[in-house]
Amino acid sequence: MYDQELLHAISDLLDEKLNAAIGSRFEEIDARFAGIDARFDRMEKRLDGIDARLDGIDARLDRIEERQDRMEERQDRMELRLEKVESVVSALQHGQMEMHKELKNLSDRVENTYMLALEAWGSSMENRNLLEASR
Repeated sequence: MYDQELLHAISDLLDEKLNAAIGSRFEEIDARFAGIDARFDRMEKRLDGIDARLDGIDARLDRIEERQDRMEERQDRMELRLEKVESVVSALQHGQMEMHKELKNLSDRVENTYMLALEAWGSSMENRNLLEASR
């Protein structure tokens, strides 16, 4: 039993020495971790500030996107109106060309009628002169 007691005593001494050495190492490690924890806390605060700023930017971007969507809708409506205007202008151009053709035909007819009337007047004047000369 004496050996057992000696072994326990040695074991207890070793445990005390080991705990003292390890305890101081753990205290050093704990102190380091405390410093790291403090740095992480500061980083977390900074990240929270950045997060808040990014949330503000995100909200602004959402408003910009909404405005852009409204502008696109207005642009689409304007394009539809422009297409209608282009269609009407095209129809007007076609109608104008048809009217120009009709006016040209009418002008040609008026000119032909005028020439025919002038020729008839000239013939009647010649006939009149002939009749007067033969009397």
